[in-house]
Amino acid sequence: MTTQLLDVENLSVSFRAGEQRREALRGLSFSIGRAETLAIVGESGSGKSVTALAIMGLLPRGGRIDSGAIRLGGRDLVGAPPAAIARLRGAQMSMIFQEPMTSLNPVLSIAKQMIEGPIAHGRATARTETREAAAMLERVGITDPLRCLAQYPHELSGGMRQRVMIAAAMMMRPALLIADEPTTALDVTVQAQILDLLRALVRDEGTALVLVTHDMGVVAEMADRVLVMRRGEAVEDAAVRPLFAHPEATYTRALLAAVPRLDDGFESGGPPGGRSGGTPILVARGISRTFGGRRFFRQRSATRALDNVSLTLAKGEIVAVVGESGSGKSTLGRALARLTDVDAGEILFEGESLTALSGKKLRRRRSGIQMVFQDPYASLDPRFTIGRTIAEPMLVHGLATRAEAGERIAALLSRVQLDPGMASRYPHEFSGGQRQRVAIARALAARPRIIIADEPTSALDVSVQAQILDLIEELRRNEELSFVFISHDLAVVRRIADRVAVMRAGRVLELGPTGVVFREPAHVYTRALLSAVPAPDPDLRGRPRIHIAAGSYPAGRLVERAPNHWVAS
Repeated sequence: MTTQLLDVENLSVSFRAGEQRREALRGLSFSIGRAETLAIVGESGSGKSVTALAIMGLLPRGGRIDSGAIRLGGRDLVGAPPAAIARLRGAQMSMIFQEPMTSLNPVLSIAKQMIEGPIAHGRATARTETREAAAMLERVGITDPLRCLAQYPHELSGGMRQRVMIAAAMMMRPALLIADEPTTALDVTVQAQILDLLRALVRDEGTALVLVTHDMGVVAEMADRVLVMRRGEAVEDAAVRPLFAHPEATYTRALLAAVPRLDDGFESGGPPGGRSGGTPILVARGISRTFGGRRFFRQRSATRALDNVSLTLAKGEIVAVVGESGSGKSTLGRALARLTDVDAGEILFEGESLTALSGKKLRRRRSGIQMVFQDPYASLDPRFTIGRTIAEPMLVHGLATRAEAGERIAALLSRVQLDPGMASRYPHEFSGGQRQRVAIARALAARPRIIIADEPTSALDVSVQAQILDLIEELRRNEELSFVFISHDLAVVRRIADRVAVMRAGRVLELGPTGVVFREPAHVYTRALLSAVPAPDPDLRGRPRIHIAAGSYPAGRLVERAPNHWVAS
Protein backbone atom coordinates (compact mmCIF):
# COMPACT_ATOMS: atom_id res chain seq x y z
CA MET A 1 0.00 0.00 0.00
CA THR A 2 1.39 3.40 -1.03
CA THR A 3 2.13 6.20 1.41
CA GLN A 4 -0.02 9.23 0.60
CA LEU A 5 2.20 12.03 -0.65
CA LEU A 6 -0.50 14.56 -1.53
CA ASP A 7 -3.86 15.01 0.20
CA VAL A 8 -6.45 17.52 -1.02
CA GLU A 9 -9.44 17.89 1.29
CA ASN A 10 -12.63 19.88 0.66
CA LEU A 11 -10.81 22.39 -1.51
CA SER A 12 -12.84 25.38 -2.71
CA VAL A 13 -11.41 28.06 -5.01
CA SER A 14 -13.06 31.18 -6.40
CA PHE A 15 -12.15 34.02 -8.76
CA ARG A 16 -13.15 37.65 -8.68
CA ALA A 17 -15.65 38.55 -11.43
CA GLY A 18 -16.38 42.25 -11.06
CA GLU A 19 -17.99 42.75 -7.67
CA GLN A 20 -18.86 39.06 -7.43
CA ARG A 21 -16.81 35.90 -6.96
CA ARG A 22 -17.16 32.89 -9.22
CA GLU A 23 -16.59 29.43 -7.78
CA ALA A 24 -14.07 27.35 -9.73
CA LEU A 25 -13.71 24.42 -7.27
CA ARG A 26 -16.26 23.24 -4.73
CA GLY A 27 -15.34 20.78 -1.97
CA LEU A 28 -12.81 18.84 -4.04
CA SER A 29 -11.05 15.95 -2.29
CA PHE A 30 -8.54 13.38 -3.55
CA SER A 31 -5.15 11.94 -2.66
CA ILE A 32 -2.15 10.43 -4.43
CA GLY A 33 0.57 8.16 -3.13
CA ARG A 34 4.23 7.91 -3.98
CA ALA A 35 4.93 6.18 -7.30
CA GLU A 36 1.24 6.52 -8.22
CA THR A 37 -0.28 8.15 -11.30
CA LEU A 38 -3.60 9.97 -10.97
CA ALA A 39 -5.27 11.27 -14.13
CA ILE A 40 -7.64 14.23 -13.80
CA VAL A 41 -10.07 14.44 -16.72
CA GLY A 42 -13.07 16.55 -17.64
CA GLU A 43 -14.21 19.04 -20.22
CA SER A 44 -12.95 22.60 -20.58
CA GLY A 45 -13.93 24.65 -17.53
CA SER A 46 -14.23 21.65 -15.22
CA GLY A 47 -11.50 22.93 -12.91
CA LYS A 48 -8.65 20.58 -13.89
CA SER A 49 -6.01 23.25 -14.42
CA VAL A 50 -7.27 25.35 -11.48
CA THR A 51 -6.69 22.31 -9.25
CA ALA A 52 -3.10 22.00 -10.49
CA LEU A 53 -2.40 25.73 -10.04
CA ALA A 54 -3.87 25.71 -6.53
CA ILE A 55 -1.56 22.87 -5.49
CA MET A 56 1.46 24.70 -6.90
CA GLY A 57 0.48 27.99 -5.27
CA LEU A 58 0.22 29.64 -8.68
CA LEU A 59 -3.38 30.80 -8.79
CA PRO A 60 -3.63 33.90 -11.01
CA ARG A 61 -4.56 37.32 -9.65
CA GLY A 62 -8.13 37.36 -8.45
CA GLY A 63 -8.07 33.68 -7.49
CA ARG A 64 -8.09 32.53 -3.89
CA ILE A 65 -8.50 29.39 -1.83
CA ASP A 66 -11.68 29.87 0.19
CA SER A 67 -11.48 26.69 2.25
CA GLY A 68 -9.93 23.26 2.47
CA ALA A 69 -6.45 21.82 2.85
CA ILE A 70 -3.60 20.83 0.51
CA ARG A 71 -0.99 18.69 2.28
CA LEU A 72 2.28 17.69 0.62
CA GLY A 73 4.18 15.14 2.66
CA GLY A 74 1.99 16.03 5.65
CA ARG A 75 2.69 19.78 5.39
CA ASP A 76 -0.35 22.01 4.77
CA LEU A 77 0.34 24.39 1.89
CA VAL A 78 -2.81 26.48 2.31
CA GLY A 79 -1.80 29.66 4.13
CA ALA A 80 1.92 28.80 4.07
CA PRO A 81 4.22 31.79 3.46
CA PRO A 82 5.00 32.41 -0.22
CA ALA A 83 8.72 31.94 0.44
CA ALA A 84 8.08 28.47 1.86
CA ILE A 85 6.01 27.51 -1.18
CA ALA A 86 8.75 28.85 -3.47
CA ARG A 87 11.32 26.61 -1.75
CA LEU A 88 9.10 23.57 -2.35
CA ARG A 89 8.29 24.53 -5.92
CA GLY A 90 10.82 22.89 -8.19
CA ALA A 91 12.55 20.96 -5.43
CA GLN A 92 9.59 18.93 -4.15
CA MET A 93 6.89 19.65 -6.73
CA SER A 94 7.13 20.67 -10.35
CA MET A 95 4.63 21.41 -13.07
CA ILE A 96 4.65 20.94 -16.83
CA PHE A 97 2.42 23.62 -18.31
CA GLN A 98 0.08 23.19 -21.25
CA GLU A 99 1.37 26.03 -23.44
CA PRO A 100 5.18 25.96 -23.57
CA MET A 101 5.54 29.11 -25.67
CA THR A 102 3.93 31.21 -22.94
CA SER A 103 5.83 29.37 -20.19
CA LEU A 104 9.32 29.64 -21.66
CA ASN A 105 11.15 32.97 -21.47
CA PRO A 106 11.64 34.24 -25.05
CA VAL A 107 14.86 36.14 -24.22
CA LEU A 108 16.70 33.30 -22.48
CA SER A 109 18.40 30.35 -24.15
CA ILE A 110 17.07 26.86 -23.48
CA ALA A 111 20.23 26.09 -21.48
CA LYS A 112 19.70 28.98 -19.07
CA GLN A 113 16.06 28.09 -18.55
CA MET A 114 16.80 24.45 -17.85
CA ILE A 115 19.58 25.00 -15.32
CA GLU A 116 18.14 27.98 -13.42
CA GLY A 117 16.02 25.78 -11.13
CA PRO A 118 18.80 23.44 -9.91
CA ILE A 119 21.20 26.38 -9.49
CA ALA A 120 18.61 28.46 -7.59
CA HIS A 121 18.09 25.56 -5.18
CA GLY A 122 21.84 25.13 -4.77
CA ARG A 123 21.91 21.67 -6.35
CA ALA A 124 24.92 22.15 -8.65
CA THR A 125 27.02 24.51 -10.74
CA ALA A 126 26.16 25.76 -14.21
CA ARG A 127 28.77 23.50 -15.82
CA THR A 128 27.57 20.25 -14.27
CA GLU A 129 23.92 21.13 -14.77
CA THR A 130 24.48 21.92 -18.46
CA ARG A 131 25.75 18.37 -18.96
CA GLU A 132 22.73 17.07 -17.06
CA ALA A 133 20.40 19.27 -19.17
CA ALA A 134 21.86 17.84 -22.38
CA ALA A 135 21.35 14.30 -21.09
CA MET A 136 17.77 15.09 -20.09
CA LEU A 137 16.98 16.59 -23.50
CA GLU A 138 18.30 13.42 -25.10
CA ARG A 139 16.02 11.36 -22.84
CA VAL A 140 12.96 13.25 -24.03
CA GLY A 141 13.78 12.53 -27.68
CA ILE A 142 15.75 15.59 -28.81
CA THR A 143 18.42 14.20 -31.12
CA ASP A 144 20.81 17.19 -31.05
CA PRO A 145 20.67 18.37 -27.41
CA LEU A 146 23.72 20.64 -27.54
CA ARG A 147 22.27 22.58 -30.45
CA CYS A 148 18.91 22.78 -28.67
CA LEU A 149 20.54 24.19 -25.52
CA ALA A 150 21.98 27.06 -27.56
CA GLN A 151 18.63 27.90 -29.16
CA TYR A 152 15.75 30.13 -28.06
CA PRO A 153 12.07 29.10 -27.75
CA HIS A 154 11.00 30.74 -31.03
CA GLU A 155 13.51 28.59 -32.92
CA LEU A 156 11.82 25.36 -31.84
CA SER A 157 8.66 23.65 -33.04
CA GLY A 158 5.68 23.27 -30.70
CA GLY A 159 6.57 19.65 -30.04
CA MET A 160 10.19 20.53 -29.32
CA ARG A 161 9.14 23.28 -26.88
CA GLN A 162 6.91 20.84 -25.03
CA ARG A 163 9.77 18.37 -24.71
CA VAL A 164 12.00 21.14 -23.32
CA MET A 165 9.34 21.96 -20.72
CA ILE A 166 9.15 18.33 -19.64
CA ALA A 167 12.93 18.02 -19.45
CA ALA A 168 13.18 21.23 -17.38
CA ALA A 169 10.54 20.04 -14.91
CA MET A 170 12.31 16.71 -14.50
CA MET A 171 15.74 18.23 -13.83
CA MET A 172 15.03 18.36 -10.06
CA ARG A 173 13.55 14.83 -9.81
CA PRO A 174 10.56 16.19 -7.83
CA ALA A 175 8.52 14.05 -5.44
CA LEU A 176 5.34 15.36 -7.11
CA LEU A 177 5.09 16.12 -10.81
CA ILE A 178 1.94 17.77 -12.18
CA ALA A 179 1.65 17.48 -15.95
CA ASP A 180 -1.04 19.71 -17.49
CA GLU A 181 -1.72 18.29 -20.97
CA PRO A 182 1.95 17.30 -21.43
CA THR A 183 1.44 15.56 -24.78
CA THR A 184 -1.09 17.91 -26.41
CA ALA A 185 1.34 19.30 -29.01
CA LEU A 186 3.20 16.04 -29.65
CA ASP A 187 2.83 13.51 -32.42
CA VAL A 188 2.08 9.92 -31.47
CA THR A 189 5.65 8.61 -31.69
CA VAL A 190 7.10 11.39 -29.53
CA GLN A 191 4.07 11.11 -27.25
CA ALA A 192 4.90 7.44 -26.76
CA GLN A 193 8.49 8.38 -25.84
CA ILE A 194 7.29 10.99 -23.35
CA LEU A 195 4.81 8.60 -21.74
CA ASP A 196 7.56 5.98 -21.44
CA LEU A 197 9.77 8.61 -19.82
CA LEU A 198 7.09 9.71 -17.35
CA ARG A 199 6.36 6.07 -16.54
CA ALA A 200 10.07 5.45 -15.88
CA LEU A 201 10.22 8.52 -13.63
CA VAL A 202 7.33 7.19 -11.55
CA ARG A 203 8.87 3.71 -11.40
CA ASP A 204 12.53 4.58 -10.83
CA GLU A 205 12.29 7.79 -8.80
CA GLY A 206 9.07 7.03 -6.89
CA THR A 207 7.60 10.27 -8.22
CA ALA A 208 3.87 10.83 -7.81
CA LEU A 209 2.36 11.96 -11.12
CA VAL A 210 -0.80 14.03 -11.49
CA LEU A 211 -1.72 13.87 -15.17
CA VAL A 212 -4.21 16.51 -16.35
CA THR A 213 -5.38 15.49 -19.80
CA HIS A 214 -8.30 15.25 -22.20
CA ASP A 215 -6.76 12.29 -24.06
CA MET A 216 -8.49 9.17 -22.78
CA GLY A 217 -5.99 7.00 -24.63
CA VAL A 218 -3.21 8.54 -22.52
CA VAL A 219 -5.34 7.98 -19.40
CA ALA A 220 -5.82 4.31 -20.25
CA GLU A 221 -2.10 3.94 -20.98
CA MET A 222 -0.76 5.71 -17.88
CA ALA A 223 -3.16 6.09 -14.97
CA ASP A 224 -3.57 4.00 -11.83
CA ARG A 225 -6.62 6.03 -10.84
CA VAL A 226 -8.87 8.52 -12.60
CA LEU A 227 -10.57 11.59 -11.12
CA VAL A 228 -13.42 12.82 -13.35
CA MET A 229 -14.35 16.48 -12.83
CA ARG A 230 -17.22 18.64 -13.97
CA ARG A 231 -18.00 22.26 -13.07
CA GLY A 232 -15.47 22.33 -10.25
CA GLU A 233 -16.60 19.12 -8.55
CA ALA A 234 -15.50 15.49 -8.50
CA VAL A 235 -17.95 13.34 -10.46
CA GLU A 236 -16.16 10.01 -10.10
CA ASP A 237 -12.90 8.73 -8.58
CA ALA A 238 -12.00 5.15 -9.43
CA ALA A 239 -9.23 2.79 -10.51
CA VAL A 240 -8.60 3.01 -14.23
CA ARG A 241 -9.84 -0.43 -15.31
CA PRO A 242 -13.20 -0.36 -13.48
CA LEU A 243 -13.80 3.20 -14.68
CA PHE A 244 -13.33 2.32 -18.35
CA ALA A 245 -15.21 -0.98 -18.07
CA HIS A 246 -18.13 0.11 -15.88
CA PRO A 247 -18.30 3.90 -15.36
CA GLU A 248 -20.83 4.75 -12.67
CA ALA A 249 -21.54 8.42 -13.41
CA THR A 250 -23.68 9.41 -16.40
CA TYR A 251 -21.20 12.17 -17.23
CA THR A 252 -18.28 9.69 -17.28
CA ARG A 253 -20.21 7.45 -19.67
CA ALA A 254 -20.89 10.42 -21.96
CA LEU A 255 -17.22 11.46 -21.82
CA LEU A 256 -16.02 7.98 -22.82
CA ALA A 257 -18.64 7.76 -25.58
CA ALA A 258 -17.23 10.96 -27.17
CA VAL A 259 -13.72 9.49 -27.49
CA PRO A 260 -12.80 8.84 -31.15
CA ARG A 261 -11.35 5.35 -31.61
CA LEU A 262 -8.83 4.27 -34.19
CA ASP A 263 -10.72 1.04 -34.91
CA ASP A 264 -14.15 2.65 -35.44
CA GLY A 265 -15.64 1.49 -38.72
CA PHE A 266 -12.64 -0.57 -39.78
CA GLU A 267 -14.91 -3.33 -41.00
CA SER A 268 -16.19 -1.08 -43.78
CA GLY A 269 -12.74 -0.13 -45.02
CA GLY A 270 -14.07 2.93 -46.86
CA PRO A 271 -14.07 6.67 -46.19
CA PRO A 272 -16.68 8.05 -43.77
CA GLY A 273 -18.95 9.49 -46.44
CA GLY A 274 -16.96 12.24 -48.14
CA ARG A 275 -16.11 12.48 -51.79
CA SER A 276 -12.95 12.14 -53.82
CA GLY A 277 -12.30 11.95 -57.52
CA GLY A 278 -13.67 14.35 -60.13
CA THR A 279 -11.97 17.60 -61.02
CA PRO A 280 -9.71 18.64 -58.11
CA ILE A 281 -10.22 22.06 -56.62
CA LEU A 282 -6.59 22.15 -55.41
CA VAL A 283 -3.54 20.49 -56.95
CA ALA A 284 0.03 20.52 -55.65
CA ARG A 285 2.63 19.14 -58.06
CA GLY A 286 6.15 18.33 -56.91
CA ILE A 287 6.45 21.19 -54.42
CA SER A 288 9.66 21.55 -52.41
CA ARG A 289 10.76 23.96 -49.70
CA THR A 290 14.11 24.31 -47.94
CA PHE A 291 14.76 26.41 -44.83
CA GLY A 292 18.11 27.47 -43.38
CA GLY A 293 21.40 28.57 -44.82
CA ARG A 294 23.17 31.83 -43.96
CA ARG A 295 21.18 34.29 -41.84
CA PHE A 296 22.43 37.38 -40.03
CA PHE A 297 26.10 36.41 -40.59
CA ARG A 298 25.54 32.93 -39.14
CA GLN A 299 25.63 29.75 -41.19
CA ARG A 300 22.81 27.32 -40.44
CA SER A 301 22.31 23.84 -41.76
CA ALA A 302 19.60 23.66 -44.40
CA THR A 303 16.40 21.73 -43.66
CA ARG A 304 14.40 20.15 -46.47
CA ALA A 305 10.89 20.76 -45.14
CA LEU A 306 9.10 19.64 -48.32
CA ASP A 307 10.64 17.28 -50.85
CA ASN A 308 8.75 16.80 -54.13
CA VAL A 309 5.29 16.61 -52.52
CA SER A 310 2.20 16.14 -54.69
CA LEU A 311 -1.40 16.21 -53.42
CA THR A 312 -4.91 16.76 -54.77
CA LEU A 313 -8.10 17.90 -53.04
CA ALA A 314 -11.59 17.47 -54.48
CA LYS A 315 -14.60 19.67 -53.86
CA GLY A 316 -16.21 18.71 -50.53
CA GLU A 317 -13.36 16.36 -49.62
CA ILE A 318 -11.37 16.18 -46.37
CA VAL A 319 -7.75 15.11 -46.84
CA ALA A 320 -5.76 14.61 -43.64
CA VAL A 321 -2.00 15.05 -43.36
CA VAL A 322 -0.33 13.15 -40.53
CA GLY A 323 3.23 12.53 -39.36
CA GLU A 324 5.75 13.34 -36.68
CA SER A 325 6.74 16.81 -35.53
CA GLY A 326 9.06 18.20 -38.20
CA SER A 327 7.65 15.97 -40.94
CA GLY A 328 6.56 18.99 -42.99
CA LYS A 329 2.80 18.88 -42.25
CA SER A 330 2.43 22.54 -41.24
CA THR A 331 4.83 23.74 -43.92
CA LEU A 332 2.71 21.93 -46.50
CA GLY A 333 -0.43 23.60 -45.17
CA ARG A 334 1.15 27.05 -45.29
CA ALA A 335 2.53 26.39 -48.77
CA LEU A 336 -0.89 25.32 -50.09
CA ALA A 337 -2.32 28.62 -48.80
CA ARG A 338 0.70 30.49 -50.26
CA LEU A 339 1.61 31.79 -46.81
CA THR A 340 5.10 30.53 -47.55
CA ASP A 341 6.83 30.33 -50.92
CA VAL A 342 7.99 27.09 -52.48
CA ASP A 343 11.37 26.53 -54.12
CA ALA A 344 10.02 24.24 -56.85
CA GLY A 345 6.74 22.82 -58.08
CA GLU A 346 3.32 24.29 -58.76
CA ILE A 347 0.09 24.86 -56.79
CA LEU A 348 -3.16 25.15 -58.76
CA PHE A 349 -6.35 26.49 -57.18
CA GLU A 350 -9.45 25.99 -59.34
CA GLY A 351 -7.13 25.59 -62.33
CA GLU A 352 -5.17 28.80 -61.73
CA SER A 353 -1.51 28.72 -60.67
CA LEU A 354 -1.06 30.32 -57.24
CA THR A 355 2.71 30.03 -57.57
CA ALA A 356 2.62 32.38 -60.58
CA LEU A 357 0.70 35.10 -58.73
CA SER A 358 1.98 37.88 -56.48
CA GLY A 359 0.84 41.12 -54.88
CA LYS A 360 -2.84 42.10 -55.09
CA LYS A 361 -3.72 39.27 -57.48
CA LEU A 362 -2.36 36.69 -55.04
CA ARG A 363 -4.12 38.26 -52.04
CA ARG A 364 -7.44 38.37 -53.89
CA ARG A 365 -7.15 34.76 -55.09
CA ARG A 366 -5.82 33.52 -51.75
CA SER A 367 -8.98 34.66 -49.98
CA GLY A 368 -10.54 31.42 -51.23
CA ILE A 369 -8.14 29.41 -49.06
CA GLN A 370 -8.29 30.13 -45.33
CA MET A 371 -6.27 28.81 -42.37
CA VAL A 372 -7.46 27.69 -38.94
CA PHE A 373 -4.41 27.47 -36.68
CA GLN A 374 -3.58 25.14 -33.80
CA ASP A 375 -3.59 27.80 -31.08
CA PRO A 376 -6.58 30.12 -31.51
CA TYR A 377 -5.48 32.30 -28.59
CA ALA A 378 -2.22 33.11 -30.35
CA SER A 379 -3.91 33.70 -33.71
CA LEU A 380 -6.65 36.01 -32.40
CA ASP A 381 -5.64 39.63 -31.70
CA PRO A 382 -6.22 40.16 -27.94
CA ARG A 383 -6.97 43.88 -28.54
CA PHE A 384 -9.87 43.20 -30.92
CA THR A 385 -13.36 42.10 -30.02
CA ILE A 386 -14.27 38.90 -31.80
CA GLY A 387 -16.79 40.88 -33.82
CA ARG A 388 -14.01 43.06 -35.20
CA THR A 389 -11.84 39.97 -35.75
CA ILE A 390 -14.55 38.26 -37.82
CA ALA A 391 -15.39 41.45 -39.73
CA GLU A 392 -11.81 42.09 -40.83
CA PRO A 393 -11.65 39.52 -43.71
CA MET A 394 -15.00 40.73 -45.07
CA LEU A 395 -13.87 44.35 -45.11
CA VAL A 396 -10.37 43.66 -46.46
CA HIS A 397 -11.71 41.59 -49.37
CA GLY A 398 -14.73 43.83 -50.01
CA LEU A 399 -17.25 41.11 -49.21
CA ALA A 400 -19.41 43.35 -47.04
CA THR A 401 -19.80 47.00 -46.10
CA ARG A 402 -19.46 48.08 -42.48
CA ALA A 403 -23.24 48.40 -42.31
CA GLU A 404 -23.66 44.83 -43.57
CA ALA A 405 -20.87 43.36 -41.42
CA GLY A 406 -22.88 43.31 -38.18
CA GLU A 407 -25.59 41.09 -39.60
CA ARG A 408 -23.01 38.80 -41.22
CA ILE A 409 -21.04 38.53 -37.95
CA ALA A 410 -24.18 37.46 -36.09
CA ALA A 411 -24.94 34.86 -38.78
CA LEU A 412 -21.40 33.46 -38.65
CA LEU A 413 -21.41 33.21 -34.85
CA SER A 414 -24.69 31.32 -35.03
CA ARG A 415 -23.20 29.16 -37.77
CA VAL A 416 -20.44 27.99 -35.41
CA GLN A 417 -22.90 27.59 -32.53
CA LEU A 418 -21.96 30.71 -30.55
CA ASP A 419 -24.33 33.37 -29.22
CA PRO A 420 -24.28 36.42 -31.56
CA GLY A 421 -24.32 38.58 -28.41
CA MET A 422 -20.74 37.46 -27.78
CA ALA A 423 -19.46 39.67 -30.63
CA SER A 424 -18.47 42.42 -28.16
CA ARG A 425 -16.28 40.13 -26.06
CA TYR A 426 -12.51 39.68 -26.25
CA PRO A 427 -10.59 36.39 -26.84
CA HIS A 428 -9.53 36.00 -23.20
CA GLU A 429 -13.19 35.78 -22.20
CA PHE A 430 -13.69 32.51 -24.09
CA SER A 431 -12.75 28.90 -23.45
CA GLY A 432 -10.38 27.07 -25.79
CA GLY A 433 -13.21 25.40 -27.66
CA GLN A 434 -15.08 28.69 -28.06
CA ARG A 435 -11.94 30.42 -29.35
CA GLN A 436 -11.53 27.69 -31.95
CA ARG A 437 -15.11 28.29 -33.08
CA VAL A 438 -14.29 32.00 -33.41
CA ALA A 439 -11.26 31.09 -35.55
CA ILE A 440 -13.48 28.98 -37.81
CA ALA A 441 -16.02 31.84 -38.05
CA ARG A 442 -13.22 34.20 -39.07
CA ALA A 443 -12.10 31.76 -41.77
CA LEU A 444 -15.69 31.46 -43.05
CA ALA A 445 -16.00 35.25 -43.20
CA ALA A 446 -13.86 35.30 -46.36
CA ARG A 447 -16.26 32.85 -48.07
CA PRO A 448 -13.50 30.33 -48.82
CA ARG A 449 -13.69 27.23 -50.96
CA ILE A 450 -10.95 25.52 -48.93
CA ILE A 451 -10.03 25.59 -45.24
CA ILE A 452 -6.63 24.36 -44.09
CA ALA A 453 -7.02 23.32 -40.46
CA ASP A 454 -3.67 22.93 -38.68
CA GLU A 455 -4.23 20.85 -35.51
CA PRO A 456 -7.63 22.49 -34.86
CA THR A 457 -8.66 20.07 -32.08
CA SER A 458 -5.33 19.20 -30.42
CA ALA A 459 -5.86 21.40 -27.33
CA LEU A 460 -9.53 20.53 -26.82
CA ASP A 461 -11.16 18.05 -24.49
CA VAL A 462 -12.97 15.11 -26.08
CA SER A 463 -16.50 16.50 -25.80
CA VAL A 464 -15.58 19.90 -27.30
CA GLN A 465 -13.38 18.15 -29.86
CA ALA A 466 -16.39 16.09 -30.96
CA GLN A 467 -18.42 19.29 -31.38
CA ILE A 468 -15.71 20.91 -33.56
CA LEU A 469 -15.45 17.75 -35.70
CA ASP A 470 -19.24 17.71 -36.10
CA LEU A 471 -19.07 21.36 -37.18
CA ILE A 472 -16.37 20.61 -39.79
CA GLU A 473 -18.40 17.70 -41.17
CA GLU A 474 -21.50 19.89 -41.34
CA LEU A 475 -19.63 22.65 -43.20
CA ARG A 476 -18.27 20.11 -45.66
CA ARG A 477 -21.71 18.57 -46.19
CA ASN A 478 -23.89 21.71 -46.37
CA GLU A 479 -21.49 24.22 -47.96
CA GLU A 480 -19.30 21.82 -49.95
CA LEU A 481 -16.17 23.18 -48.33
CA SER A 482 -12.96 21.24 -48.83
CA PHE A 483 -10.54 20.71 -45.94
CA VAL A 484 -6.87 19.90 -45.55
CA PHE A 485 -6.88 18.57 -42.01
CA ILE A 486 -3.41 18.53 -40.40
CA SER A 487 -3.27 16.46 -37.23
CA HIS A 488 -1.18 14.15 -35.08
CA ASP A 489 -4.31 12.53 -33.60
CA LEU A 490 -4.85 9.48 -35.78
CA ALA A 491 -8.15 8.56 -34.11
CA VAL A 492 -9.56 11.98 -35.01
CA VAL A 493 -8.27 11.57 -38.57
CA ARG A 494 -9.92 8.13 -38.76
CA ARG A 495 -13.24 9.71 -37.84
CA ILE A 496 -13.26 12.70 -40.16
CA ALA A 497 -10.99 12.26 -43.19
CA ASP A 498 -11.80 10.75 -46.59
CA ARG A 499 -8.13 10.28 -47.50
CA VAL A 500 -4.91 10.49 -45.51
CA ALA A 501 -1.35 11.41 -46.48
CA VAL A 502 1.38 10.10 -44.18
CA MET A 503 4.49 12.30 -44.14
CA ARG A 504 7.99 12.02 -42.74
CA ALA A 505 11.07 14.18 -43.38
CA GLY A 506 9.26 16.28 -45.97
CA ARG A 507 8.02 13.39 -48.13
CA VAL A 508 4.66 11.65 -48.52
CA LEU A 509 5.23 7.96 -47.76
CA GLU A 510 1.65 6.69 -48.08
CA LEU A 511 -1.55 8.17 -49.48
CA GLY A 512 -4.97 6.61 -49.78
CA PRO A 513 -8.49 6.19 -48.39
CA THR A 514 -8.36 6.58 -44.62
CA GLY A 515 -10.06 3.30 -43.77
CA VAL A 516 -7.81 1.34 -46.13
CA VAL A 517 -4.58 2.99 -44.96
CA PHE A 518 -5.40 2.50 -41.28
CA ARG A 519 -6.75 -1.03 -41.65
CA GLU A 520 -4.09 -2.28 -44.09
CA PRO A 521 -1.07 0.06 -43.84
CA ALA A 522 1.38 -0.76 -46.61
CA HIS A 523 4.36 1.34 -45.51
CA VAL A 524 6.41 0.33 -42.48
CA TYR A 525 6.41 3.92 -41.18
CA THR A 526 2.61 4.04 -41.25
CA ARG A 527 2.57 0.80 -39.27
CA ALA A 528 4.99 2.34 -36.76
CA LEU A 529 2.74 5.40 -36.35
CA LEU A 530 -0.35 3.28 -35.77
CA SER A 531 1.46 1.06 -33.26
CA ALA A 532 2.33 4.14 -31.16
CA VAL A 533 -1.28 5.37 -30.75
CA PRO A 534 -2.46 4.89 -27.14
CA ALA A 535 -5.75 2.99 -27.16
CA PRO A 536 -8.57 4.15 -24.83
CA ASP A 537 -8.61 0.69 -23.24
CA PRO A 538 -6.48 -0.15 -20.17
CA ASP A 539 -6.43 -3.82 -21.17
CA LEU A 540 -4.37 -2.89 -24.25
CA ARG A 541 -1.73 -1.11 -22.16
CA GLY A 542 1.82 -2.05 -23.09
CA ARG A 543 1.14 -3.18 -26.66
CA PRO A 544 4.34 -3.74 -28.68
CA ARG A 545 5.43 -0.77 -30.78
CA ILE A 546 7.33 -0.68 -34.05
CA HIS A 547 10.46 1.50 -33.98
CA ILE A 548 11.80 2.86 -37.28
CA ALA A 549 15.22 4.49 -37.46
CA ALA A 550 15.65 7.56 -39.65
CA GLY A 551 16.58 6.64 -43.21
CA SER A 552 15.79 2.95 -42.74
CA TYR A 553 12.52 2.97 -44.70
CA PRO A 554 11.51 3.35 -48.37
CA ALA A 555 11.17 7.03 -49.33
CA GLY A 556 11.22 6.99 -53.12
CA ARG A 557 8.50 7.80 -55.63
CA LEU A 558 4.89 6.82 -54.90
CA VAL A 559 3.62 3.63 -56.52
CA GLU A 560 -0.08 2.75 -56.76
CA ARG A 561 -0.44 -0.56 -54.87
CA ALA A 562 -4.24 -0.59 -55.11
CA PRO A 563 -6.84 1.81 -56.53
CA ASN A 564 -6.09 5.28 -55.07
CA HIS A 565 -3.65 3.75 -52.55
CA TRP A 566 -0.10 5.02 -53.11
CA VAL A 567 3.03 3.90 -51.24
CA ALA A 568 6.64 5.09 -51.40
CA SER A 569 8.94 2.62 -53.09
